[in-house]
Amino acid sequence: MTMSMIANLLPGLATTLVLWISVLLIGIPMGLFAGLALQSGPRALRWPIMLVTQIGRGFPALVTLYLVYFGLPELNVTVTGSVALVAAFSLTTASYLAEVFRSAIAAVPGGQREAAMALGVPVWSATTFVVLPQALRMVIAPVLGFAVLVLQGTSLAYSIGVQELLGVAYSEGTMNFDVFDYLLMAGAFYLIAYLLLMWATSAVRRKAMSFQDKRTRVLT
Repeated sequence: MTMSMIANLLPGLATTLVLWISVLLIGIPMGLFAGLALQSGPRALRWPIMLVTQIGRGFPALVTLYLVYFGLPELNVTVTGSVALVAAFSLTTASYLAEVFRSAIAAVPGGQREAAMALGVPVWSATTFVVLPQALRMVIAPVLGFAVLVLQGTSLAYSIGVQELLGVAYSEGTMNFDVFDYLLMAGAFYLIAYLLLMWATSAVRRKAMSFQDKRTRVLT
């Protein structure tokens, strides 16, 4: 019975993973761009991005999802549930990670970029090749932690008819008169994914601390 339940849930799990990866592939670069703009961009760019990120963080993810899914058809733009979720969650992800990236960029000593610019390196090259590599090391663990929330949040797609893991679990459970066990199995999948991501986050933190210790010993 358990193996048949797992087999029945696999299509939903695959959909969940596709949604999750799609959101991260779009949301993380958007968040990085927004973080760069908020920290170093011109004022004409900072203010609109600040407004969008504040809205993205202020609206609950479900509200943003509904606004995209039900709002775009009002503008004669028809989207599927999967596209609506990826668009809405990418905006939410970018809005939260923008501040993470901005803070990491701000934490890199400004003298390093100034030294590179003094050697004739253009400002964007100094930011890209001097500041960003250090900032990205700082944000790996927070980004992985946020990725866990995104994975769990994909279950909201069920509310607009997407047959992801939760949707398939409920549908299969209803047809087999075994909703509780199917939902429990779906929860087990989420738990396993959570534990794997937390393990990866801890490993990254340990590696970052080890790198920092080695760097400190070299400098001293």
